[in-house]
Amino acid sequence: MTEFMATSRRMAYWLSKRAFFDTPPLDIFEWFNTLTNTDTAVSKYRAYMTEIRYRTDVINRAISSLQGGGALTGFRESDIELIYLQFRHCLELIMFASLSAHYAHGYDLSQKLVNKEYNATRLFRFLKSKNPKFYPIPVEPKDTKDEEGRFQTIPVTEGFLTQDDFCNLYDKSCGKLLHAQRKSKFEGGHEKLIEDAIYYRGRMMKLLNCHWIDLSKDISFRVIMRDAQTGEVGLNVMKVVGPKE
Repeated sequence: MTEFMATSRRMAYWLSKRAFFDTPPLDIFEWFNTLTNTDTAVSKYRAYMTEIRYRTDVINRAISSLQGGGALTGFRESDIELIYLQFRHCLELIMFASLSAHYAHGYDLSQKLVNKEYNATRLFRFLKSKNPKFYPIPVEPKDTKDEEGRFQTIPVTEGFLTQDDFCNLYDKSCGKLLHAQRKSKFEGGHEKLIEDAIYYRGRMMKLLNCHWIDLSKDISFRVIMRDAQTGEVGLNVMKVVGPKE
């Protein structure tokens, strides 16, 4: 936390204790929301997506090793645990990214995870209360623009990680592998866990490869996970056209 933020928090705490204020105590985090600009949101969202790419690469390498009969770590069960740990981190990064325009809500989400709130359904309820359009919208990109200069896309309607898939992966698959006793983790064998990992990897990639996201009523992004020219995460700030719901 910067010195500016720390000082502001101390000031807000002092003000909230003053008896002569008739208004509710100042919420310093809400105040910081108004200071968060589009450039900051762009930087934060791109950083989250870049980390997802790194973690997905670990998933890919571990799956490839397992399919080849080996193990990236030298021990197959450790590889499987590694894969699902990366999945959980990726899902949490998606949640944090959806709050990139809101410092306060990102802080609240981190506190929930620190306090071991590992239930995606409840976390989604929190996210929806802060940003009703928090979930990425997968699209197929087109290189052309319309007459007004807007990017054209084709909506993806199947094969991507839905919100139900997200909850199942986070709560059941990752929860079992990372929190259950050893005997119950692998009682069904390795192959089913590897097959599930391949299934979820494909759906997560289809969700994120090219997607739209609304971070607030004023900030919307078009995101490409690997830009064809730079190889980096590509992100365009989209102009809001017409009234927002």
